[in-house]
Amino acid sequence: MSETDRQKLMNYISDVAKRVQRLRGMPPVSPHSTPPASVRPPSRPAAQKVVPPTKMDSGSDYLDFLDLPSHDLPTGEKKAAVASPPAPSPPPPKSNEADLLNMPPVPNDFLAAPDLDKPSAAPKQPSRSKEPLGPPPAMSTNHNINEYFAPRASGLVLKAIEVAIKLYKQGELKRAVDVLQHAYKTGRQERNNPANFKEIEETLTVMRKNYYQKFPPRFLQDNPILPNEMEVLRRSGITSTLLLPMWDDLTEGYGAENVFMPSEGVWEDQFTPILGDTQKRKGAQLIHIGQLERGGVPFTIIKQADPLNIKQTVVGDCTFVCSLIICASYQKRYPNAKIISNVIYPQDSDRNPIVNPKGKYCVKMLINGMTRVVTIDDRLPANPRTKELLCTYSRDPSELWVSLLEKAFVKICGGSYNFPGSSSSTDLYKLSGWLPDSLNLEDLEFDSEYEWNRISRNFGKGAVLLTISTGQNNKLESVLLSSGHCYAVTDLKTVNGRRVLVVQNPWSRPSWSGDLSHKDQSAEAKVIQEACGVTPELTDRGVFCISWEDVLKYYDRCFLSWNPYLLFPTPEGTSVRPTRIACHGVYNYSTSVGDMPQLHIGVVKAPKRTRMHLVFSRHIADVQEFGLQYDKDDETMPYVAIKVFDVSEYPSIAQNIGGKCVFGMCYCRRMASASDFTNRTPPLNSVTYRKNSAWTTSFDCPAGTTNLLAVVTRLKSSKTEAFSYTVTLHSELEQLQLSIDKPAPVDPASMESTNRGNGNRSAGVFMHAVPKTCLRHTTTVSGEWKKGKTCGGRSDVNTFIYNPQYLLSLPKPAMVSVRLCVPSCEESCQVHLVSKKMGKADSSAVTFRHRVGNTTNECSLVMRPRVYSYGGALVDSALPHTLEFDGNRVLGERQTDDTKKGRVELLSSDAKRTATFTVYGIEDSDEVSVILLQAVKNGHLVSPSLSRVMVESVNLLQGTAGWARPLGRRSASGDPLIAPGKNAFDVRISLGTEKITFAPKSAGADLWESTKKLCGDIRSCSSQLSSYVPQIISLHRRAKALPQEQASYLTDVCMFLADYVKRVADEVRPPPLPVRCLPPLPAGEYTIIPSLWEKGVPAAYELVVETTESHTINPHPR
Repeated sequence: MSETDRQKLMNYISDVAKRVQRLRGMPPVSPHSTPPASVRPPSRPAAQKVVPPTKMDSGSDYLDFLDLPSHDLPTGEKKAAVASPPAPSPPPPKSNEADLLNMPPVPNDFLAAPDLDKPSAAPKQPSRSKEPLGPPPAMSTNHNINEYFAPRASGLVLKAIEVAIKLYKQGELKRAVDVLQHAYKTGRQERNNPANFKEIEETLTVMRKNYYQKFPPRFLQDNPILPNEMEVLRRSGITSTLLLPMWDDLTEGYGAENVFMPSEGVWEDQFTPILGDTQKRKGAQLIHIGQLERGGVPFTIIKQADPLNIKQTVVGDCTFVCSLIICASYQKRYPNAKIISNVIYPQDSDRNPIVNPKGKYCVKMLINGMTRVVTIDDRLPANPRTKELLCTYSRDPSELWVSLLEKAFVKICGGSYNFPGSSSSTDLYKLSGWLPDSLNLEDLEFDSEYEWNRISRNFGKGAVLLTISTGQNNKLESVLLSSGHCYAVTDLKTVNGRRVLVVQNPWSRPSWSGDLSHKDQSAEAKVIQEACGVTPELTDRGVFCISWEDVLKYYDRCFLSWNPYLLFPTPEGTSVRPTRIACHGVYNYSTSVGDMPQLHIGVVKAPKRTRMHLVFSRHIADVQEFGLQYDKDDETMPYVAIKVFDVSEYPSIAQNIGGKCVFGMCYCRRMASASDFTNRTPPLNSVTYRKNSAWTTSFDCPAGTTNLLAVVTRLKSSKTEAFSYTVTLHSELEQLQLSIDKPAPVDPASMESTNRGNGNRSAGVFMHAVPKTCLRHTTTVSGEWKKGKTCGGRSDVNTFIYNPQYLLSLPKPAMVSVRLCVPSCEESCQVHLVSKKMGKADSSAVTFRHRVGNTTNECSLVMRPRVYSYGGALVDSALPHTLEFDGNRVLGERQTDDTKKGRVELLSSDAKRTATFTVYGIEDSDEVSVILLQAVKNGHLVSPSLSRVMVESVNLLQGTAGWARPLGRRSASGDPLIAPGKNAFDVRISLGTEKITFAPKSAGADLWESTKKLCGDIRSCSSQLSSYVPQIISLHRRAKALPQEQASYLTDVCMFLADYVKRVADEVRPPPLPVRCLPPLPAGEYTIIPSLWEKGVPAAYELVVETTESHTINPHPR
């Protein structure tokens, strides 16, 4: 390169560097402030006319299509634009050539985006360089220079910087980013890649950050994302046919997606959905909207949200169309709640979607655990001859939002307009993040009264949206309903005592010919139709009235979507953003509880009992799986449920020795089976296995400090491939900020650092994954029971000795946990940890050269679970009940149960004893009410209001005052009923209900059985009491139809249960005392023996051994 060419190159690089620096140093400017008259942009119409696609010119005027406002630069800059090149300065020494390529650091004032929320903010004048900025000097025809700087690219870069400056001044962050991105991409493609292009790339990153600060995603989790979780989310964005980047990713998200300058013509998506069979038969082709004449009106994305404008045609996506209808209806009721219109991009500064002349749009959807970018073009299925749209569309010929959203949806749900079917609640979850739920209207336990009151009350508050669907029933055609079809519910009313739903058929044609329909000429029907606003014109568009009773008769499912901002409203009824904590992971196939994903939900100092909601989302990597989840005959998709347990009484070994959860590390107990604990510990939530990709389960969390364990369980299926998942907790409690033990270095700009400093340090809620091991010394052993060799069976058979056995050596005393996982076996299992008896000749321990064949005769110490269980078993020093036998008392005296038992005697009216029973597991904080609950559960007709109770020698008051008295604590009524230190007490109850009987196989007998079961459930599980309220209400209502004596008694019981549930649920009870941990096992050698109940059954297993001190483990030879 000659010296002249070198100088020209250096001048060009310096000129570009100064322009980039101007862009970086741009001060914050509000687009709402009034610019000077000389730079005031022309007004833009709300609707933008889209012309047919044309080939853009390949010259540098390619940027002119942006239709920029005519900003006149100051005089100095005007002259600079046409000035001659600056005089060349003397060439610098070679040692300083690299310095010319180094850009100054980004000024701090650029890191703040234009303040779009403060219209009064005055713009600052940008600082200008003393040297004039103009185009680069004429380039030499020297081949070496042209190899690095093509003429078009050089001019494009310079013009892009100037245009970006103008756009940034106006607050058009996204347009400014896209202009620079196009220049950068073009330069890279033409091998124009000097050091200043690296600086442009860094500038782009800063600008994208600014954009995300001003326009954050709607779906944000409040807890930070761990690196391994981020890897899961990134992998879930790569499906079998699509790339779905995370919305706020700096390198792949919407900020990096070039929307305004994607191509030199109208952009076309190479992964656009393929046409459906019906569309092809009607001659459909994908046609740009600019080539469609829909009434000759200018196109706009959305004018107003009107559900009556939405019309479904040949695409079988009725559930999604119903989701659009109910969203539009909601947005019409609450105009400020843009739950549907603000998911389409690009948008203006007011966050309204705008028409893009380049035909490229991005739709924001919650997919696979994260808000993601779904890109689509503006080609829609239409008949090229008639211009008729052959997809769902808006009756307003200027609106595009309905067709664009449908196209984005079918793209991610199969990639074809041959839509496989879905549910509206999961569809709406993708669009808005509202919690998905469903009701089976044909369920025998479905309480229509309770559900109507619940749904109608919340619908009136704007807290829920719903659709209803029909099953496969040929009789529906007689009443103008379609089988296997979804209908949108746009209103619920009670008119003159009639419970009515206003329903819209997405096909927009007359429907429903039954009671209250357009064919019902009764006066009542006319009154109800007028009250609901259903006119003949609306009837022609598929809107009709139907009673709640007819819904239960003709429909089989109801799909609900719950507004997350109204899950925990204020006392005034206003919305509140909930705390949202998410965990992401990979579910490897296993039917063993110990291998299943488990999440620790820690609650610290909750002021009251509170409701919590968990949303499970299964990531779909293969789009073909989307339709299988709704196929009733498919057996490949996994059925998944979440079970939430209160494990506060059962801390892990790590927690017993002082371990506390920190950021990135959990020390909570990990379950191996449902029989790990002494008492029956049912889940706090109602458990239902589903194969839908998204669903919600809810539960009550007790007041105070609680450790909850959420186990993501699944049923056996033929498909064993792993899948990724996300579990999101919604709570009204603040997020508890966990301390960071050893913080890993994290880039402040990365998504992993998001929300790292959020939360309350002293109280609140947190959730994170429970690791498979949490102690320092851990060994995992995989093995199998081989048929004919090592399938020895349970411990009381002679072949027990043939089971696999392992020698555990402890050089020092240590606490031990042995967890057995059997991933794919339907036989129950158990694990033993034993120590052989001492030798007779001396006191030294017998070496473990011989196997154990009988734990009763050969061992001095035996630890094992209480029962054989399915999928896994656990022996743990923190679970004292696993110690079955300790002949030498090496672990000290056996611990006793601190709970009490009550001996209950029932007396007739003439003081004759009629029955006796014993109540176990009574704590000091329990009320006398638990005696009544146990009595009714056992089938005794004890009346809450008529029976007289005596505890020890104290006669209690009749009614609530007596039943509500604490047993072991002092109360306002007097001293404790049970003396301190006493573990057993006597209770005498005079019934007073001898005349009440329930004849077998009668309606009264059925309700009596339901009452007994309900009392037993409330007695055994006090952590989800509010969930029993619907059952109590249903029982009370059904009891009114019985004979007077039976109805009076069951009503009495229902009133007692309602009072008990309210009283106990509202009180802040002291936290339960944790189970005391066993002392460390002495140093020595022990034998671990996994076994199955039946001998001869082959299976694989995994043993996880954790100790507080070092250990070794080796297999015992046979």
